[in-house]
Parts: sequence; structure tokens; C-alpha cells
Amino acid sequence: VVLAAAGGGSPVAGAARVVRTTMDWADKVIARVSRHEGSYDSLNLNLDGAGLSFGIIQWAQKVGNLGVLLAEMQRSAPERFAATFGPDWQALLAVTARSSLEPVGGVVLWREPWVARFKAAGRDPVFIEVQNRLARQGAHFQGALQAAAVFGVWTERALALFYDTSVQQGP
Repeated sequence: VVLAAAGGGSPVAGAARVVRTTMDWADKVIARVSRHEGSYDSLNLNLDGAGLSFGIIQWAQKVGNLGVLLAEMQRSAPERFAATFGPDWQALLAVTARSSLEPVGGVVLWREPWVARFKAAGRDPVFIEVQNRLARQGAHFQGALQAAAVFGVWTERALALFYDTSVQQGP
């Protein structure tokens, strides 16, 4: 925030400029990081021991990020969520909210029919928008903003570094 004030004007006005500029960079930063994570329907099928990881920043089952994403998808479009994820959708929310790797409906999430259901969700425009919103407003981006504030570095490149670190290691 000190850097914002150095640009002239009041510290409050400077801070507002930093926040506005940072949010202008958000989509570019998220796109840059997600190029290495995957597309909206990308899946990591427990290759790293984290259960299922899904989407543009690979929200992971074991650490609870997948549960956060799924809960937001369900809140955004309840009927569509139920139709996409099938009759065990409530159990899916419960298991992922606990960061558990236990089977849902007798099947782990990195096997069928779950793989096809997550692929379908990753191609649904409503759920794509949820991923975009959560990538921009969720804990990972907020963690990147907090790191930028701690270090007093407000550049697009620094924000990309902080965001990538937050995605890889947790917010």
C-alpha cells in the first residue's frame, strides 16, 4: 500500500488504484496459471494421491478445494448440479466437504461414472462461470493478494507468481 501512496495522492486513493489494477490483471494471471493446470474439464485421476483434482486450477479432493468448488456449483445451479452429478450428488458434496477420499455411491471419484460426470460439468457454461468466479474471488487469489501486500510488490508478474504458489501449495 505504501507503493500506492508513492504514486501521488492520498494513500486511500493509491490503494484503490492498486486494487483496481490488480483486479484488471486477474483474468490474465488466472489464464497464465491455468495453462499449466488444465482446462475447465481437466481431471487428475489421483495420480498425486490427492484424490480427484478438477478444473482450471485443479481443485483437489484431499485438501478440500474440490468440496468448495462443488458447493459453489450446487449453490449456483441446484437442479443442473443434481442432473449433472446424478443421484449421489448429496453424498458427493458431503464427502468432498470432509476432504475425504472415500467412495461415493460405492465408487471413488477418479473412476467412472464420476469421470464422465466431472467432464460434463467442466463443459457446462454455468459451471465454467463458477470456476472463473471462484478462481478470481476464492481463497487462492485472495492468498496471492495477501502475499503481494506482505511483500509490497504489485506487478502483474509478481501476482502471477503469488497466485501460482497459492494454487500449488495452498492459499
